[in-house]
Amino acid sequence: MDPDRPLPDPAPPGGPGSALGRLGGRLLRADARIALPCVIAVHLGLTLFTHAVTLRGFPNSGDEYAYLLSARIFAEGRLSVPSPDPREFFDVVHVLNDGKFYGKYPPGWPLLLAAGVLLGAPFAVNAVLGALTLAVMYGIARRNFSREVANLSLYLTLGNPYLVFTSAYYFSHPACLFFVSVFLYFYLEALEPSVRGTPYVMMGLAAGGAFLTRPYTAVVILSPLAVYRVYRAIRTGGFRLLVPRLALAGLPFLALLGLFLLYNHAQTGSALVQPFSRYDPNDRLGPSATSESWTWAFRTNVVRRLLRLGAWLPFSVFFLLPYFFQPGNRRNPKCGVLVGVFAALLAGYSVYLFDARNEYGPRYLYESTVALLLVAACVIREFGKGGALIVAGVLALNAWMFQEVSRLHAAQVRDRMRVYDLVRERGVDQAIVFMTTGSGSMPSYDLTRNGIHFDGGVLYVKDLGRRNSELLAVYPGRKAYCYVDHDRGRPPELVPYFVERPRGPR
Repeated sequence: MDPDRPLPDPAPPGGPGSALGRLGGRLLRADARIALPCVIAVHLGLTLFTHAVTLRGFPNSGDEYAYLLSARIFAEGRLSVPSPDPREFFDVVHVLNDGKFYGKYPPGWPLLLAAGVLLGAPFAVNAVLGALTLAVMYGIARRNFSREVANLSLYLTLGNPYLVFTSAYYFSHPACLFFVSVFLYFYLEALEPSVRGTPYVMMGLAAGGAFLTRPYTAVVILSPLAVYRVYRAIRTGGFRLLVPRLALAGLPFLALLGLFLLYNHAQTGSALVQPFSRYDPNDRLGPSATSESWTWAFRTNVVRRLLRLGAWLPFSVFFLLPYFFQPGNRRNPKCGVLVGVFAALLAGYSVYLFDARNEYGPRYLYESTVALLLVAACVIREFGKGGALIVAGVLALNAWMFQEVSRLHAAQVRDRMRVYDLVRERGVDQAIVFMTTGSGSMPSYDLTRNGIHFDGGVLYVKDLGRRNSELLAVYPGRKAYCYVDHDRGRPPELVPYFVERPRGPR
């Protein structure tokens, strides 16, 4: 594809001179000073609205809460806090509670999130990273393709629920996508043999940031790109020149890798054992005692995930088909790199035999979003006037999906927060709430959320039956309740513990 080839105004069949066609042409050629800030403003507005109104600021999965908990610990200058006593009552999903209390995940994302904690706005960190990622994506398109491709890639994000919902909360994926996008920006620049110095240093920093945030994702995406860069250098006879440049990239990467290993050692006693593995040794690649089957993996991790991606990021998967039939795009090695990012991520997570459960779209493919949007923009550009209709279709699907997803997740959050809402409505304070059941679709062990000091006005703890008296002895003077979320439409209950204690945890 020739990035400097003029693109016809994307007018509909009514004629190239129509008002819509002229408007489409102006939008495609809009200056970065107009297009980029406008799209970013829309994205930020929808992200903050979704966080505050649709999701009510609630960490809607155990992953998110574990990240936020680690960020609060880091913000106090610590790696962990002492486990409460008796600690079994305070077990919460994805958090180690073995004498030390801390999240199981790598330190990269909690370190970034800790800055938001210190500023009193942790929810804003992902929102800002999402906006910065759009700016990096625009820069990739302008440097390597064209203004039209840059603007098209931006417009495809308008109102997209995949980007908005994932940026609205505390998952690590937006941070990893940002680092991967920065890496791609300098990687594509470094494909030119004459480039040296700063781009390689920035590649190393970005690769290290991605690894410190989501190690497996970073390895899956970046390893094939490194191999491809070496292959190109060997083919063109420039391998000797590449070696010192790769050393420049390796130094910052190794520094961040060292930080990762030091964190592991401090938490688990071994640089090679992550807290993630200490929490659940069976949560790993390939078959394990608690994993699904290979048949399940193909059906769920490949087929279903591709179908869901095509809905959450409309037509994104289907744009890969015309890519292979467009000579200009197919012969462009930079387009091939983008397709490779998606293919590597899809393949890498197809062998992870666990259900992601709480997702805003197929989140294990999220780090390929920028690559897919850029490929889609390159493909749409080749359709000329018909591209306007394709973009209109994508935006219509974005709007419909956003409305549907907002409705579904608002209802889910409302159900899961019933226990907290009921406690607040009753004015309960200086109390202990035994989670006899879960709330909505969230199990009880995902709702024992008590921060890092365990001194809140209300403590939410596991109901351990006869052992409950042990906890009450440690916290004398607090009232005790059991929370029961009934099935079949009956309202939930907050029952005084010694008056009418329900039975049977759920």
